[in-house]
Amino acid sequence: MLQCLKRLPDLARDLEGDSLYEEIFENDADNINVRPALIYEAKRLAALPAPAKLSHEDEQILRVVFRLIPRRYTMAIGINFKRRPPLKLLDQYQVNIKSDTPFKSWCRLQQSMYRCRKGWPTGVHPRTGDPLGSMLAKTVEPETNFLSTAIFAEVEKRLQKDNREEHDNIETKRLFQNMLTSQTLCFNLFIPMLLDYGMATALWKPYIPGIEAINEIKIEHSPGRLDCERGTGDKSAFDACLFYTHLDGKCGVVAIEVKWTEPFSKPAGDPLPRHIELQQKLYNEDGWTKAREMPTQQLWRTHLLAECLRTDKRPHITYLVLYAEADEDCSKLLPGYRNCLALSSSETPRFASVTLEDFVDRANKSALAPEHKTWLDKFHERYLDWSAVETAVQELRAT
Repeated sequence: MLQCLKRLPDLARDLEGDSLYEEIFENDADNINVRPALIYEAKRLAALPAPAKLSHEDEQILRVVFRLIPRRYTMAIGINFKRRPPLKLLDQYQVNIKSDTPFKSWCRLQQSMYRCRKGWPTGVHPRTGDPLGSMLAKTVEPETNFLSTAIFAEVEKRLQKDNREEHDNIETKRLFQNMLTSQTLCFNLFIPMLLDYGMATALWKPYIPGIEAINEIKIEHSPGRLDCERGTGDKSAFDACLFYTHLDGKCGVVAIEVKWTEPFSKPAGDPLPRHIELQQKLYNEDGWTKAREMPTQQLWRTHLLAECLRTDKRPHITYLVLYAEADEDCSKLLPGYRNCLALSSSETPRFASVTLEDFVDRANKSALAPEHKTWLDKFHERYLDWSAVETAVQELRAT
């Protein structure tokens, strides 16, 4: 959090004007008395000497300040995600995996530092047996990798034999011990929404026009793995599915692919007959060929799987990619894939993309219950807060 102090002078200056304040609260008159407090705290914290550690109270205030303001004031400024972290830090936190992409390497370091702050013991690499800082020791409680006991309780229910989907790929060891897997991130993100459909509806309305009410959420879901009628005949599945009622009275689905550190799969061999059948109404003239030539096999496979959900009573189908803002490989691929799709006259988008940062930012500005704010704060600290990593990099450069 100390690294954030460097951004506060600009923030305090900008808050003196009306434009930033209106941007934060969107002209909400109920928040008119918040600006003086924001300006005061920004100036006070910016004037602090560089202490070894912020007080607990100041750290909490700083988190509140940065939860309210636009992301341009909180973006990592000391990290070059195009290059791997310093070797000394990778070795210090036992996360020097040479095959990692630069972004994945930064995320692995982030998770190891988070584990260290929590005092959790280091696990081992699943293949080599060497210590690996982004893994939890098998001696820790299974719930450790989740943000709350309530989330873990739902994970346990999902793993019960009667609740497992046929041919699903949920690996309990990976789920409980690997801090870097997007599968755990999905459970940490979507289970609180699964437990409160009213909150889920409020959080997703800004992204999908026409949502009246979300009434079911499924995590790690497929309409039918290896099923050529209900599915596409392969093992593709969605990370999450939001089933909702549309304003027109019909049903809809948001099928979500979460990309965190795992790269998109490379181009595959020949598509299955079901793929060929479904693609005809989804892609433009050259789009189907181009999509299969791109290193986005996972995109077209799961997008076609989403089309399996489309019926007369459920015409509103959106395939959505939720990804990290700093993942440049993903952000560069998505526009090219979008250009492969045929135009649609429906107001419901067939394809959409949202960054994790934007989703959490918008959610934090919603009128959420205190327990939901706590969940988002924990999620942000675990996955999106780069301040501890930045501080470590800056301290290393200063030596």
